[in-house]
Amino acid sequence: MAKIKIAFPVLLLLVGICFSCQDKQKVIPEDELVAVLTDIHMLDGVVRQAKYRDWPQVPDTLDVYEYVLNKHGYSRAQFDSSISYYSHDPARFENIYQEVLSRLNRKETRIREQQNARKEAQKAAKGAEKKERQTDSNKNTPPKPDNPDKLRREKSKQ
Repeated sequence: MAKIKIAFPVLLLLVGICFSCQDKQKVIPEDELVAVLTDIHMLDGVVRQAKYRDWPQVPDTLDVYEYVLNKHGYSRAQFDSSISYYSHDPARFENIYQEVLSRLNRKETRIREQQNARKEAQKAAKGAEKKERQTDSNKNTPPKPDNPDKLRREKSKQ
């Protein structure tokens, strides 16, 4: 009977440890959760923009979340468990979201830089094309004299 009294608490402890290990497996690590949340927010922004463009079929955001979760190898249950787990520690959850915002801002900056570079390249190409057309048209016209009096004399000779 004494062995049962000792074995029962040990058994309870082991069962508790096993369940806590399973909970840990359900929780997405912080760095991976940041990547998941970043992708979710990016795709959510695209879906919201689509509504403004009057697209005929706007995807449901839950479908978008499933796509992102599958891409990262997690289930909806793991995501929900992770959000629940990290939300119990507001400071930690805020740090996660600060990193998400930081990544989104870096991506936005990179995209704006690429757009600006593309615009500058287009301007330069248009400028070069315009200059080339001017050069071609100058080849077909006779050179203009520097002095207007010379121009009048040439016209009067003709």
